[in-house]
Amino acid sequence: TTLGADREALDRLASALLRSSGDIVGVTWSSSGGGDPPPERSAEPGLPRPSTAAEAHVLLAGRAYLEMYVCGLRLRATPEAFLRPNFLVVDSLCDTVLKLAEVRSSDVVWDFFCGQGPLSVVLGQRCNRLVALDRAPPAIDACRANLAEHGLEKKSWTLCVDLGSPAELRSLALRMEGEEILQLTARGAPEFDEDEEQAPEAEQPSAGSGHALVPNSRIPRPQVVVADPGRNGMPKPMRRFLIGLDARTVVYIGSGR
Repeated sequence: TTLGADREALDRLASALLRSSGDIVGVTWSSSGGGDPPPERSAEPGLPRPSTAAEAHVLLAGRAYLEMYVCGLRLRATPEAFLRPNFLVVDSLCDTVLKLAEVRSSDVVWDFFCGQGPLSVVLGQRCNRLVALDRAPPAIDACRANLAEHGLEKKSWTLCVDLGSPAELRSLALRMEGEEILQLTARGAPEFDEDEEQAPEAEQPSAGSGHALVPNSRIPRPQVVVADPGRNGMPKPMRRFLIGLDARTVVYIGSGR
């Protein structure tokens, strides 16, 4: 992640790392390093220019993905998107989610903060239709590929949505089957507050290359919702949206505050 790093030196280092351990399957490079690079500096020739947007990693050695198994199902994880690193508990976590969710074969399941799809693939095996949502285009790409690997793409929606943005949640609600989610606020859930927490109305949907906010078809309403928002917890607009969904079951995976 060092800006201005020499490409030949990076290649030598990557090859040495790959030879040093059978547990290393690939080495990639990115200028962002998980944060925005200084705008005044640029990368050396042959390496990608720094960008504030999600950028593809350059493969230096080995393969550009990590192969993992979740409840016996093979998934490919890419370095551009977040992945929970503790493989030792992932099966136990999925089993617990399935037990709490009580998914029926006729259910529509929404997987909020789906990431690269470890829960989406497991839930998709058991439900009628699946909606997987995340704000990161690389995560949505990986989730879509993993669902397709298991023949689940035809019954799945993979949507790039900023779940902390009232504007994007409103756009999502307008594409749902049946009455608008905003009308459901009359049942007791407060309407979205434009001043809350994150993106204002004027902000555009966080769709990456090839990602529309929603597909052209209507999005089915959920009977089961699973949410794994990570350490920062669920944004306030998302909580209010969730109340309006009126799902039969909500499973919240807490891993922080």
